[in-house]
Amino acid sequence: LHENDDTLMVVANGNFGNIVEPANAKNVLSVGATQSDGRDLYTGMKGKDYLAYFSASGPTHDERVKPDLVAPGFSILSASARGNMVGECDPDDLSLISDPGVDTEAFGLSYKAGTSMAAGVVSGTSALVRQYFMEGWHPNGIKESSEGFDPSAALVKAVLINGAQDVTGKQEISGSVSITEPYDYMQGFGRINLFSSLPLQTKTDFSMEIVDRQPIQPGEVHEFVFTINQCESTELSVTLVWTDSPTSAGCTTCLVNDLDLLLIKNEQKYYPNGLSSADSKDNVERIRVSVNENESLAVEVRGTNLAEAQQKYSLIVTGCLGNGEVTLEPYASPSISSTDQPTKSPLTSPSISPTRQPTKSPSISSTGQPTKSPLTSPSIS
Repeated sequence: LHENDDTLMVVANGNFGNIVEPANAKNVLSVGATQSDGRDLYTGMKGKDYLAYFSASGPTHDERVKPDLVAPGFSILSASARGNMVGECDPDDLSLISDPGVDTEAFGLSYKAGTSMAAGVVSGTSALVRQYFMEGWHPNGIKESSEGFDPSAALVKAVLINGAQDVTGKQEISGSVSITEPYDYMQGFGRINLFSSLPLQTKTDFSMEIVDRQPIQPGEVHEFVFTINQCESTELSVTLVWTDSPTSAGCTTCLVNDLDLLLIKNEQKYYPNGLSSADSKDNVERIRVSVNENESLAVEVRGTNLAEAQQKYSLIVTGCLGNGEVTLEPYASPSISSTDQPTKSPLTSPSISPTRQPTKSPSISSTGQPTKSPLTSPSIS
């Protein structure tokens, strides 16, 4: 992954217990599972804002935040080919599809569950993020082929994490709910939400600034200054991701190049990942703050402790960002110039104006066939 920086590996976090390999790798995007939504819910299920009871938890052995994200993976309507049937395809009339717990064999469909189902949801969403940049939807929220570029895996990962939403809790198999907290080892950075991740004209009311494949050297500080404009959003979200260099198997401290993200508002410092100081373990860092119109904020990326001559990073900032230039200032080294900027990954973009169940639950068996037993399953594949 370090040698192929546009390759994003999405890995299921595992079912039951603690996170499993390779989901604990620092440069992959590891995914836990939430419940589904709408008509795909079983009796007693609370919905997409609740983790599935089987979703494995972190942390990694060196206490990095995992999973990175969660996505619907419990009661997912999926394909199920029938060996003794012909023409078992999705019906043209979707109302003919049975509710969870009812036989869907006539249509070659089956309700599935597992973090592997959630990983498929995230993989598809990641492909949409990549398509967004390659087709030139950035920076204006409309398709302009001339603006297209090949995003790094770190940028795609940063987009999804930056727009993720906190979940409420984890519904256990008994039906009880365990409360979750932002950045904990059950939900990580939260549930994916593409609508809050990427701006689209006439569809969303926030703007986005990105930096991709930006090199930083040891001791260097890059500063980005923003002024808050008027729109519906009252929050600024900023996420830093870098594809770190590999280290030895069995490492006790697996981060090789330590970058730090810092946000300063009204002379107050905000640190990432819910911490009260710099994060020295993760290569994913996110800060969210509430903002008001006309406030100015500074975002800093610091090359705190690098084992190598430089480290490339990706940064995304979303919110009510003004139309002015974003300033990049290298404090410790004059290495940042226009030639250092990634191709077609501009530091500025105009702000985007506003225009703007049945409840049953699948069991998960080796055959993939649902039963009507709420919240329970013999096995998860």
